[in-house]
Amino acid sequence: MSPAPSHAPTAVTRAEAAAPAAAEPVPDTAATLAERLRNLQQEAGNAAVAHALTGPAGRRTAGQRTAGAPFGHRRALAAPGWHQAAELYEQRLGAALAAAPEVGRAARTAVLRLHEVLSRGFTPDAAAGAFLKDDPHSAGQVGIEGDPGERLLQWTAPDSSATVRELVTAFYNAAYYKHGPQPRPFPDEREVSLKTLLHRVVLGGDLRLARELGLDTEALDAQRAHLAGTARGLLSRLPHPLRRQFADDVFALGNLTVQQGAGTTLSMGRSQRRRTERPDPSTGPGKRTLRDYRDLRVPLSEAETAHARRSTTDLSVEGLDDDLAPRRHTVTPEALWAAMTGPGEEGPEFPLPWASGEAVFAMSPDDGWYRKHHERGAPLVAGISGTTTRMLSAFHWLRAVPGAGTGGGSASELSERGFFLAVAAWMLTGRDHSLYEILRGAKAAGLPALAGLTASSKDVARMYRDFDAFVRDTLPTAVLPELPYAAGYEEKALAAPEDGGMVTVDDRTVAGARRKRRALLRRRPGAELTDWLAGQGLTGAEADAERSRLGAGLRLPYLLALAQYTGSNHQLVNRVLAAPGALGAAGVHRLVDEMISLLAQGEAVEVPYATWRDAELQRLIDDYRAPGLSDAERSVRLEAVRGRMHGLAGTLRAEAKSHADMLVEALDKLPPVKGVVYRAGWELVPRTRMTFSGFTSTSRSREEAEKFLPLQHPPTGGRRVLYCLELTGHSGRDIAYFSREPDEQEVLLLPKAAFTVNMRDRGEGTMVGGRHMRYDFVWATEVAGS
Repeated sequence: MSPAPSHAPTAVTRAEAAAPAAAEPVPDTAATLAERLRNLQQEAGNAAVAHALTGPAGRRTAGQRTAGAPFGHRRALAAPGWHQAAELYEQRLGAALAAAPEVGRAARTAVLRLHEVLSRGFTPDAAAGAFLKDDPHSAGQVGIEGDPGERLLQWTAPDSSATVRELVTAFYNAAYYKHGPQPRPFPDEREVSLKTLLHRVVLGGDLRLARELGLDTEALDAQRAHLAGTARGLLSRLPHPLRRQFADDVFALGNLTVQQGAGTTLSMGRSQRRRTERPDPSTGPGKRTLRDYRDLRVPLSEAETAHARRSTTDLSVEGLDDDLAPRRHTVTPEALWAAMTGPGEEGPEFPLPWASGEAVFAMSPDDGWYRKHHERGAPLVAGISGTTTRMLSAFHWLRAVPGAGTGGGSASELSERGFFLAVAAWMLTGRDHSLYEILRGAKAAGLPALAGLTASSKDVARMYRDFDAFVRDTLPTAVLPELPYAAGYEEKALAAPEDGGMVTVDDRTVAGARRKRRALLRRRPGAELTDWLAGQGLTGAEADAERSRLGAGLRLPYLLALAQYTGSNHQLVNRVLAAPGALGAAGVHRLVDEMISLLAQGEAVEVPYATWRDAELQRLIDDYRAPGLSDAERSVRLEAVRGRMHGLAGTLRAEAKSHADMLVEALDKLPPVKGVVYRAGWELVPRTRMTFSGFTSTSRSREEAEKFLPLQHPPTGGRRVLYCLELTGHSGRDIAYFSREPDEQEVLLLPKAAFTVNMRDRGEGTMVGGRHMRYDFVWATEVAGS
């Protein structure tokens, strides 16, 4: 989907332009297509009403979104296979979008609405032909054979087998691609294009025509003002080739992007500055085969296959002759297609004639723009997608689904989101552009419906996460691939350490996470899950909806992170959160010394390293636990354990960051808690306002929290404290159901949870394990923000 060359058609006056011709009587085809458009617009309106009625809370009851992964999943993005995994994820994401019924509906609506406009501006027969182009190198083309009206009927039928790729390509043709790089109005069918009509409006000043066609007159008037403005006039005098980006052309990228700010125009220019065309796209990287598309579950339709077959040319390949000497062989189209394998068959694979952005363009790894975004972890293909900018602008100007839904849901905005996802599916499956490049192109169009999109490579993981949330909100039933960093986390958690797996994950953690996953997916919830949901104030239909939402959101990687933290590694995770910078390594070493020293003194202490998957550490722990040792011998062996743990400190710190990143995202999927919780701790200086820097465990049960008082070891001058914390629905997440110790009734506070102290009582005491523990009782109320 490489951008068509810009051109500068001569401005025409209304007197020179042909008025919209009266529609020719084609009752069957025209009436059928019109009825289909009205039905689809009604469906879009109904969907917008349903979307508004459920509302954000109905689609996601977990409250406000957290600030994001504290370490940005940088460990995952720095892994050797990251770019390959991310590229595969993006292709699978495109396939998932293409499979969504809402996306197909948006693509059909776009084609029908564009046909309606072209039929009014020209004739129905001429309008139908605008959607067809005989371009063998463009994915989704079906050629010009057959009756165009029949093709439109086939494409837009409710039970059509047409692919999203076909439909979006058809829109692409009729919107501007078929218009061609001609400098003046066409004497042939290429004039039948949305671009021609738009130029009559914005260059010829015919806003009445825009109103008659039902176009967005306000947006087009703004385009007219820009094209007639002084700034654009000056920009159009820039040296070639910059000048053509500001030509008398409504689709010129400079004109579209500069209205969103000069920085947008400069970024698009920089992204394509060092992009070069490959000498022979037919043999370059990125060529796709029939099997590639079948494996992605976006196979070619019959029409696409027939056109690709007609468009195939001889293929010259290097091989050997009968004497094993090098020789070039010519493979005819007939031989190529005869050798194509069917589903499940093994055999040769030959590339389709289609040339994707990856096959057409080469990006220079030495270019500053490419190097910056590549090093941040963003896959790149061909630079920021100007095609996306043009396509979304055209759809917006068409007002394909006019009107707003009730309850704040806009049918037009929801349809724009759906069409954007159709464009993304079109490009991602064929590797025309990467997701980052598509998102940047979408933002450059300036559509309000897409204003909230995250289009930044500064935090690639967050870009993926936010886009995943955007898609799930727009397409609630879509089955999306796992986010690439989450899939990588799961892979490392399940793998053995010798195969690159994590040291700090044990078999019990994995087994527990898998049990919870199965429980969430059962048709009938177990008693534990039902009780937990009731504890959140959810019963009946509300509980079923929440369970369904959790089943969709809390997939195995997130359950592994929850199990990891609620198991035995919370101290390690909290330590790296408390010192995220250069001091982080020292914090892990200090934690090792604290654990070993307390154990040596006979104090009660958690020993998470007893289950870590390091063979040498486990051997040393076994030696330490051996019976019959003297105190001196045991002390020596404990020092060996300490030494090994210090040797693992770098690995422990890196893995703890991964756990923390995934834990934040897992907690973000749980509903916020209101009510009273308790926590044992210690203080050196009494405070009137408290902020907990890391994840903070609390319990709904005061008795359970008191059991942790003996584990608090305040320094000289410090005092044990039992906090009574009144949560107001911000930072608390009930994780009791997901904990190894559900009886602890644990509620976990997110990092930066903040409280105002209401009361402090120094006269409290209780018996814990036969010991009398004195402590301060502190009652505090949660406040928003730190």
